Amino acid sequence: MANYHLTELIHSLSKEELRNFKIYVSRINNQSDGDSKNLQLFDLIKNQSYDEFSDELVAKLYKDGNKNAFYRLKNRLINDIEQSLLLLNRNKDPRFKVYNTIQLANIFRYKSDYDLSYKYLQKAEKAAEKYGYIDLLDIIYSEILDLASDYYKVEPETYIKLKKENFNQLDKSQEVDYLIVAINHRLRHSNYSSKEELGDELEEIIDRLSISEDVSQNPDVQFKIHKCVRTILLQKRDFIELEKYLEKSLTYFEGIDYFDSARYEDLFRILHWLINCANINFHFEQAEEYIDRLYKALHVNNKKYYDKNIWMYHESKVVYYSFTQKSEEAIQLMEEILANPVLTGTNFYDTFVPLNLSGSYFKAGNIKKAMDTIVPLIVSKSFSKLSRFLQLRINIVDLLYHFENNDINYVIYKVAEIKRIFRKEFKLENFAREKKFLSIIHDLASKPNPITNPRVVKKINSFIEESPQAVTGNNEVVIYKFWLKSKLEKRTYYEITIENLMKDKEKMRKNVQIEEVDE
Repeated sequence: MANYHLTELIHSLSKEELRNFKIYVSRINNQSDGDSKNLQLFDLIKNQSYDEFSDELVAKLYKDGNKNAFYRLKNRLINDIEQSLLLLNRNKDPRFKVYNTIQLANIFRYKSDYDLSYKYLQKAEKAAEKYGYIDLLDIIYSEILDLASDYYKVEPETYIKLKKENFNQLDKSQEVDYLIVAINHRLRHSNYSSKEELGDELEEIIDRLSISEDVSQNPDVQFKIHKCVRTILLQKRDFIELEKYLEKSLTYFEGIDYFDSARYEDLFRILHWLINCANINFHFEQAEEYIDRLYKALHVNNKKYYDKNIWMYHESKVVYYSFTQKSEEAIQLMEEILANPVLTGTNFYDTFVPLNLSGSYFKAGNIKKAMDTIVPLIVSKSFSKLSRFLQLRINIVDLLYHFENNDINYVIYKVAEIKRIFRKEFKLENFAREKKFLSIIHDLASKPNPITNPRVVKKINSFIEESPQAVTGNNEVVIYKFWLKSKLEKRTYYEITIENLMKDKEKMRKNVQIEEVDE
């Protein structure tokens, strides 16, 4: 199978990286004839979607069809893209800086400038110590001891001792790995019901593993434990407990000043999780508060992390509008996002926005706009890179739109095509729900008066009974069971959805009251 490395590399570039690449090529290579071909090959693949292995592309660049020259050009283009990426991103992460400093030391050692090589390794050592990169310190000490064979000013005994001490720290880091694995296993099989029980369980696991206190109380270890617990609570779909745990974690980590410059982005992630939980739990005042905190946090440090993480704010607003039934505001925001060419390059912007905007149009009864919005996503180059499960769900949503548009012949044809394309997946248990739903759609499209057909109605009711009861936490763009209910009850999909959302809200309110009485 052909390896489309160049194509994948080109299409992975963000707008900033594209701009930097063009500047890099023009400055470094001085735009010679060969470099002109370099940029031409780049543009042909990016803008005109030529197959990088096609003879047509070779002929476009070399009239004599010289494939050897073409392959050399491809390799040089790959190298130029990689070098421009390294240059652009060299200072974007403290780890990158340490790696680059080690590389500079190696360059000067290669040039026999041992004094300068040693100085760069010492600089790398200080940076690695500052950020707690003990794995990189092990590499640095090995490099310094290796340099000692060429450079008399290096005192090997000093660095042998440091390397041994650092190795002990690495050994402790393995303790952390054991700890996380144990927590994952135990919590997945536990049945705790309150944050007090959760805290007791964590302490018990740590005690039983004989993890040293300096390891278990290390802030970075504590944050790893936090990520582990929140993921498991999410898998359990225990959103009430998850929200409590996130609130407690945020208070704790802010209290120990965890969110320094190297860890500041972790703050965005906790706030993002809190916003989603608050929405799911119908705690809309808290959701608004955390959205505001996230927005302000993104503007700290001269908006250093803004461009990379602004998608979290946009997603939080869209979800908040959806839960608070502010559909017009949600649609307006997503329309603005799609119209802004700068907002691309993340799964949220490239997949979530067009998919959910089409769902919002559908809920509002605008089938044409729903169809027009989802088609560019399906035919996009990024569609094939999505998971097979998500590809299937998007195809089913498109199918529903065509059903609503009364394109019955297309629906029957499309069902058969989806079954063919996903035949391997439909043999798997986690695709069973979609397989059943697809069968029902086929019945609705192909049978006369299907809603009066007892066999079809029985299949629909069975599917509805087997479906998750709550609206909250459901990640189906068009919720299958509500769409089927709308057909059985001859009501709009919007009416059914809002009615059940209100039921979820009332159920949540009663659960909170019971919990307060128990306390």
